[in-house]
Amino acid sequence: MNAMGQDAVKGENPGSCAVLSEPTKQGHFGVIVPDPLAAHNLERMISSRVEVIAIDDTSPLGPAAARTVQFGNMLHKSAVLSAVSTALCAPIPSNTVHKAMVGFCAASVGSAALYALLWQFDPLCKYQVDGRGESATELPTEVLRPGSSYILFVRKDDAARKVVHYSLAALSVGLCMRYAPEQLTAATDAAKLAVVGFTSRLL
Repeated sequence: MNAMGQDAVKGENPGSCAVLSEPTKQGHFGVIVPDPLAAHNLERMISSRVEVIAIDDTSPLGPAAARTVQFGNMLHKSAVLSAVSTALCAPIPSNTVHKAMVGFCAASVGSAALYALLWQFDPLCKYQVDGRGESATELPTEVLRPGSSYILFVRKDDAARKVVHYSLAALSVGLCMRYAPEQLTAATDAAKLAVVGFTSRLL
């Protein structure tokens, strides 16, 4: 857990956010309420590696941040599930199945590539939405606004899941090269022609 003082990520506008000076079982909490400085406070909390961030659900910042995290999760799951589908198709001796296998492989590699380009450098990539609200049990009620509900973001290390989906995406390519080389070559040639055709229209 991170040991930091109460002023480490305190907003300039009193009441815009609050961080407990003493850590709970899960670490320091950051609380953000609707405020012009809310986005700035969120950035400071993320950079300070606050363990759990609670954003008042009346602030548009909470749902927007949750959608961003869901986008990253979608890319990860797409890379993994598509790679698993590739592996399931590999031993089936069917041209149609192997064409689908190449499609699953492309989806896995594409999702992993998008994760690398669009998500892994986003500050929120280290956080997950606590849909069950389990982290709320550690949040003292005195730092919350009466009658308000919050969207909770819990800091998680994403190193393991990056290794998983990058490895599986690479494995799916290897399986296609082993079990469906003709279909893979045909799909690659078609993709090259599509890129050339698209580029020629732009020029």
